[in-house]
Amino acid sequence: MDVKVNIAAARLVNQALIRGSAKIPSIPFLPQKTVAYEKEEPLGFPVTSPRRAGLSERALFSLISCLSQDRKAHIHSFFLLVDGKLVLEGAAPAYSPRIPHATFSMCKTVTGLAIAMLLEEGKLSLDDKAASFFPELRVPARMKGITIKHLLCMQSGVIFGETGAVTETNWPRAFFESGLRFEPGTSFSYNSMNSYMLAAIHTRVTGISLSAFLEERLWKPLGIKDVLWETCPQGVEKGGWGLYLSAQSMAKIGQLFLQKGVFRGKRLISEERLAEAVGAHTAVPERVGAFDYGYHLWTHRNNESYLFNGMLGQNVWVYPKRKVVLAFTAEEPCVFQDAEALTKAMDVLTKDESWKRERLPFYRLRMAGLLRRFAHRVSWLSLRHLEHHPYPFPLGLYHLPQNNASLMPLLCRLVQNNHTDGIKTLRLEEKRKGVLQIQTDEGKGVYTVYAKRHQYLHQTLDFNGEKYRVAAAYEVAADENRLPVLKIELKFPELPVTRRILLRLTEDGPQATFTETPGASVVSAVASSAFAGIFSQNFLTDFISAKLRPDFLFFRIGKTFSPAFALLSAPAPAANEEEEDEEDDGENTEAHLFEENT
Repeated sequence: MDVKVNIAAARLVNQALIRGSAKIPSIPFLPQKTVAYEKEEPLGFPVTSPRRAGLSERALFSLISCLSQDRKAHIHSFFLLVDGKLVLEGAAPAYSPRIPHATFSMCKTVTGLAIAMLLEEGKLSLDDKAASFFPELRVPARMKGITIKHLLCMQSGVIFGETGAVTETNWPRAFFESGLRFEPGTSFSYNSMNSYMLAAIHTRVTGISLSAFLEERLWKPLGIKDVLWETCPQGVEKGGWGLYLSAQSMAKIGQLFLQKGVFRGKRLISEERLAEAVGAHTAVPERVGAFDYGYHLWTHRNNESYLFNGMLGQNVWVYPKRKVVLAFTAEEPCVFQDAEALTKAMDVLTKDESWKRERLPFYRLRMAGLLRRFAHRVSWLSLRHLEHHPYPFPLGLYHLPQNNASLMPLLCRLVQNNHTDGIKTLRLEEKRKGVLQIQTDEGKGVYTVYAKRHQYLHQTLDFNGEKYRVAAAYEVAADENRLPVLKIELKFPELPVTRRILLRLTEDGPQATFTETPGASVVSAVASSAFAGIFSQNFLTDFISAKLRPDFLFFRIGKTFSPAFALLSAPAPAANEEEEDEEDDGENTEAHLFEENT
């Protein structure tokens, strides 16, 4: 089975990332994200001031100011609790700490918590064999020793990983038919499929979905509503990714851990089970970070804090010594514990001098001003109404050569298995003063979003059956040569990705460049390691490593994530053709505008 999965994974990496082809091999597409979140959650915590919480106003202001100007952190939102009270919340333009956001691996802790509840009820044991819950599968002898504890501690050693999620339809079968990197229980190997198997086992034990179980046992007691957790092709929650939660909801889970299983006076799980979960059960190489691994969460080696961690900066940090829970959502190019925002926050909040109730003159006014302009300095677009340059070339309909570009970022399309045929035409129109329509024909659908000059316009985009909240803005500015360029930015408030389109007039005519963040840097790192791990260590691995150098992979992936195209203007249609186009426009998959963010 490994050979089949490995070949499929190699084809996927080669076609999607190295060649940048629109024809990407994948399993049949099933829409997963069928809901777009348009309203903020109500505030669920009492509010307090930093000084009442024992926190230095000066230290907190300095931290938020630093994060606001950090180009690497790319923070979307943050939510800070001290002793169960909200000290501060904030967000970059177009985002909110109370709008559900993709959590990636942060949700592994939720899966681990659901397993802990079954352990407490005696419905599971740490020594139970994973294979025993799948009697319909033929499990090789080498895989029969994998236990619940091995899955919780990332010690299964199974090779079948995240790449297989978009190349296989029967994940449990592929998991058990895979090979092993090491004897189960002897080492650490982070693998989201361990989390998926726990979700599948949970469903087998309870007879209901993980979402249905958590609705009564966790979401309702925490006051968390409208939860979306994506599923595998067989309908089981992904377990290790695919859950959407706001920063506030993430903080509620952290607060449950901090309060040792009690939330608003109601015990949801025993103190002993949570204490066991946050203990260090697996030593992790120091190059990964300062945390070892517990039961589906990370525990610090030195300061007794612990972490629920998701790639690209989705984090919940719990610091019991100061009763701190801090939640972040972001689009930072990081994979594990090395998020810039997390590192800086830990550095400040673990210092004793940050807890001296130090005052900052005019703190409330200064903090309010800082939060209003949070991340404005590092924004790709100017959010101030500046000089409006002429468009670099006439607006209208343009044709593009064959490509793999889309309004949706490539990283999102790969994770969702929601691919495009590439943009065939790009139509730009000014619908009214200061509002630009961007429309793409991508073969399977025609997609339209509206952008406002120097201001994000919110809307819902239906992309091939999946619904995404979009905030779009544009500006016409001057480049380094004082020539006009059109900059369009599409933010996805529920996702850790951003689409950027730069249009300019070159010597060869109009040109469009598509970029996204996070882009080639983080994907290159992940893809390189994934490609190297596609095959077991043998002569073939050595041959591939010798022929496909990392710098070559980075170059090709960079070209895929930042393609530049010449735009070919379409001939002017005849009068009767214009009327037909207007009729066709009514059937386009057009973004639904629901608010303007001022």
